[in-house]
Amino acid sequence: MKLEPILDAHAAPVPPALSSDRMGELFIQAGKLTRAQVEQIIQLQETSQLRFGEAARQLNLLSERDIQAVLAHQFNYVTATNLRVGLDAACPLPIANSPYSPEAEAIRRIRSELLLEARGLTPMQLAVVSPSGGEGRTYMAANLAFSFAQVGKRTLLIDADFRSPKIHAYFSMNNKKGLSGVLSGRSDVTLDVMTMVLPNLYVLPAGPLPPNPLEILQDPNLSALIDKLARDLDVIVVDTPAAMASSDSKVIARQVGAALVVGREHRTRIADLRVTVQAMQDVGVRVFGTVYNRYDGRSGAASSVAVSPPRPWWSALWRLPRFGRTR
Repeated sequence: MKLEPILDAHAAPVPPALSSDRMGELFIQAGKLTRAQVEQIIQLQETSQLRFGEAARQLNLLSERDIQAVLAHQFNYVTATNLRVGLDAACPLPIANSPYSPEAEAIRRIRSELLLEARGLTPMQLAVVSPSGGEGRTYMAANLAFSFAQVGKRTLLIDADFRSPKIHAYFSMNNKKGLSGVLSGRSDVTLDVMTMVLPNLYVLPAGPLPPNPLEILQDPNLSALIDKLARDLDVIVVDTPAAMASSDSKVIARQVGAALVVGREHRTRIADLRVTVQAMQDVGVRVFGTVYNRYDGRSGAASSVAVSPPRPWWSALWRLPRFGRTR
């Protein structure tokens, strides 16, 4: 089965093309450009066949952030300009920082596939797993959670990786309190240990690393917490440790109930993906699909994703426009 492009009924898509005059008016109203500067941009557009934003950046009249902020306001779309906390440059969120990029489009496509796969599940509970480190697991979890919140889904992102937690860095959060304290009984589930990044996105970081992570994560500790929170949520996304480094991810995914498996081109072995999927299914985890992640180390750019339901491996990995991140 070939994965064809789909119409994302849940997505806030790339804004429709606006005329240069209309674009210019938006930036004038936002106080970003003067009429003389708009005319200068339009002249460059006509001679160089550039889009309005590209011409404005080439003339150093607008930054990418300026363009995104004005478009997001015009189309009522949540981006990084709406964040209540900062972002670590080493842990990028293209769904927030470059919402009209191919990377963000790929994330939205995965979101749509997951919403279709999880129809009837309230809330949708999803563990993001991968065989090893550096395959884009945390990157995928953070971006997916943000994307669900963008379409009004009440979303909780949990960092259950007690081996090498990273979620807090994606949102420039304090990691002194978090899931480890809640599961060990030292903290209550309150806003003191969770951060509301957006009106619909809460983040529960891992907290201090426990000496006995597997014991703390054992059923029913995590499942009881999820059940307690599920009444008020539409989506719960859980980041996990590398599946082949410990039993943690299997224990976590079993309590979450479903998983998305992530692999990385030129890094993840197909045999390891098979083992990881089988390990999930052996303990009753529903595998929603696999994401094949790419990373262009030469340019440092995150590029393309493929997603598929769990099918025979020769048909399960497709190549789509470039996207991905190493963790």
